[in-house]
Amino acid sequence: MPIAVMAKEMDNAEEMFDELLEEAAQHVEPAQRSAFSSEVAPARARFARAIKESRQRIAQAHASSSYASPSSTPLLSEPIMTISSHINAYVPHLGTLKPKWRKLGSATETIERRLDLLTPRSLQALIKALWWMGQRGREEDLDLLQKVRGGAWANSEEVIRATGNAEQNIIQRVFDPDRKLQQFFGVGPAELTRLLGVGRKATTLASQGARESADHLQAIRQSLTDLFEREEIERWLRAPNEMFDGKIPLEAMVGGQLRRVRQLLTRIEEGIPY
Repeated sequence: MPIAVMAKEMDNAEEMFDELLEEAAQHVEPAQRSAFSSEVAPARARFARAIKESRQRIAQAHASSSYASPSSTPLLSEPIMTISSHINAYVPHLGTLKPKWRKLGSATETIERRLDLLTPRSLQALIKALWWMGQRGREEDLDLLQKVRGGAWANSEEVIRATGNAEQNIIQRVFDPDRKLQQFFGVGPAELTRLLGVGRKATTLASQGARESADHLQAIRQSLTDLFEREEIERWLRAPNEMFDGKIPLEAMVGGQLRRVRQLLTRIEEGIPY
C-alpha cells in the first residue's frame, strides 16, 4: 500500500470527524450546546494531536526503507469513543449519527493498525496489529506485511508466526474464498500463500505480485482442466519433469515458476514441441 494512500485516508478521517461533530452539535438542544462543546473540547484536541503525530509517523515511514523506531503516538480511536459517549448523553435519539460514528471508528482503527505495522508503538502493538490483519486485512495490506518482514522485530518468532497467519488469511479471503484453488492443487493455506509468492523476497509490491501470480494460477488450472482428466492432472502435477530440472511442476510453481509452467501448458495445448 502506497504511503500516500494512508495519508489520504487520514485526511478523509479528519474531515469526517469535523463534519460529524458539527452534525452532532446541531442535534443538541440549543440551551445545551455550550455545555456540549465544552465537554467534547478536550477529546477534540486529543484527536487533533493524534492526527498530527500520526502524520509524522507516516512521514517517518516514508523516509525509511523499513519501518521506523517505536512511537508513543496517541490513539485516534480513543477521543472518538469519548465524544461518542457525550453524544449519547446529549442526543437521546441518534438516528443516522450512530452508524456514521461507527464507520469513523472503524476507519480510524484501520489507520491505527496500519501505522502499527509501519511504525509500531511497541512489540505488543505490532503483534496486535498483525492478528487484526489476519481477521480484517485487505489485499493492499500485504504490502505493509512485506515491510514487517524487514523490520526491527523481523526475527521474533511471535512476529514471524503472526505475519504468516495474516498473509495466509488475506490470501485466502481475497484470492480463494471458496477454496477452489486449494482443492484443485491439493494444497493448504500456507502452500497457497507460497504459490502466490507472498513472503518471498521480491522487488515488486506483495499485493501486485500476488495478483499476477493468482492470474497465472487460474490460467494453469484452466489449462490442466482442458488438457487432462482429474487423475491425469494429479499425475502431471506430481511427476518429475525435465523442463523443471527434474522437479515436479507443483514444486516449480511453489518456487516461483508459475509463468514458466503456464507457458509450458500453453505450448502443449497448441501442439508445440518442448
